[in-house]
Amino acid sequence: MEAYNSEQALLGIAINDRIGLADLLSRTSVQERLFSPVNEIIYKAISDMFNEGMAVDITSLSAFLENGQLFQEIGGRTYLAELTIGAPPAVSLPTHLKIIREAAGKKKLEALAIRISEMCKDGNSVSNILEKTEADIYGLHFSDQSDRPYSVRELLPDAYQSIMNISEGKGEPHWALGFRELDRKVILEPGDMIILGGRPSMGKSALAVHIAETGTDMTDKSVFFFP
Repeated sequence: MEAYNSEQALLGIAINDRIGLADLLSRTSVQERLFSPVNEIIYKAISDMFNEGMAVDITSLSAFLENGQLFQEIGGRTYLAELTIGAPPAVSLPTHLKIIREAAGKKKLEALAIRISEMCKDGNSVSNILEKTEADIYGLHFSDQSDRPYSVRELLPDAYQSIMNISEGKGEPHWALGFRELDRKVILEPGDMIILGGRPSMGKSALAVHIAETGTDMTDKSVFFFP
């Protein structure tokens, strides 16, 4: 019931507040399933209207749903009015989205538990069961981690520890660039993406090849180079 109420809250925000609508669509996708089929129809209609550059309000949404012969199926204008009247402030959007995803995650986890139970009864080995379900469990854990913004306070401790490890020579050796002055100022770590910018024929490709050669000589690792 809590997830259903949060679905209504999100839809009300989307209809009432264009900025809230943009925020919602930036955090979700039409592939995400809602618990209520009615709410799912409305969400998809709102998403389609937004992507087509149409204004979203009760009148335009009603017309859009009528054109798709879905207006009566969702309860007509009365239900849309209920959504907008009871809509909370747009600032509460992340909270309601978290409630919905938490409930959806539990539902998926229940289905996965049934699947694992059936695999156990069918005589599958532990390693085989883990191999077939590990990705699903991993996906459930990280499915809602990338949508929210992170505050500097959350990111700073890890960044500070990384800087301290580098200064103290701890952790994995960094990839040397092969130029003394650059190595004093630039430190490459696993996961970094570095973009070399400059005018044509300034030596960007030559520099990249030199860095790759230096790194392979010092780390004995392979490099893929796509000119």
